[in-house]
Amino acid sequence: MSVLIGHLKAVVENQFSELRRSLAGLGDLQLTPAFVRHQTTQLRWNAMSETAKTKAFDSLMKDNGMTNFFSFQMYLRAVLIN
Repeated sequence: MSVLIGHLKAVVENQFSELRRSLAGLGDLQLTPAFVRHQTTQLRWNAMSETAKTKAFDSLMKDNGMTNFFSFQMYLRAVLIN
């Protein structure tokens, strides 16, 4: 059982690492349009401190991708009401 848990932990850690790399446009994963605002260039990513990289990753993880949807929905309501 502990071997399975160790393997699953390694898989999850690898996926988080790939997701973090996607912020700089690197790796196998790509951000969808709802999250692309979090992406930066590889040059800028490499110049960032580890603290700034962690902050950028945390911001991505907190984002539910619905910000643009709600903004658009509020815009439609305003247009349709007026």
